[in-house]
Amino acid sequence: MSTPDTGAMRPLPQLLFPDDLQFWYETLRWLGLAAYGGADFGEVVTTAQRISGGLYGSWYEQWAATAQRVEAEARAQLAGWLPGTRRGEPVGWPAIPTPPRARTNVL
Repeated sequence: MSTPDTGAMRPLPQLLFPDDLQFWYETLRWLGLAAYGGADFGEVVTTAQRISGGLYGSWYEQWAATAQRVEAEARAQLAGWLPGTRRGEPVGWPAIPTPPRARTNVL
């Protein structure tokens, strides 16, 4: 039985927070949630770029700002929907008329 070549496996470089391992780890956790619909990759990266490494208050403030923005977008989207309408179709959207059926005269 051969052993795996561990020399080929390299740790992921710290792309964000190069001087703060804890913030980098927490950012990786959020990125991992993207595969399950728990986060959006772009939102995680954008939020992380606004955070000052090592400042827990900055971490909180930036994630709270992202959460408030996403909530506002969701509420605005929901405000445009009525029960019974197709999802994503704005209220007052004109219905597409159904073309008349071809008439055939059978004698």
